Amino acid sequence: MALIDTLTAEVSAKDLQQARTLCLSGNYERVRLTWNISSDQFFTLAAEFDAEDNIRMARDNKGFYLERYSA
Repeated sequence: MALIDTLTAEVSAKDLQQARTLCLSGNYERVRLTWNISSDQFFTLAAEFDAEDNIRMARDNKGFYLERYSA
């Protein structure tokens, strides 16, 4: 019997704390950063989530997001 992937594709975070909470919950594939993120907040998140966590920060035409990936 195969395991069913239960991750929700994307959720939006309205601030830094919510982004952390949603990302660390492990329930979401992508956490969209919907506020006007400052450079300090950007680098804080980039340093907090790295390859060990299998989470990367990326950007598309809608803005920045944190994305879970498989190693």
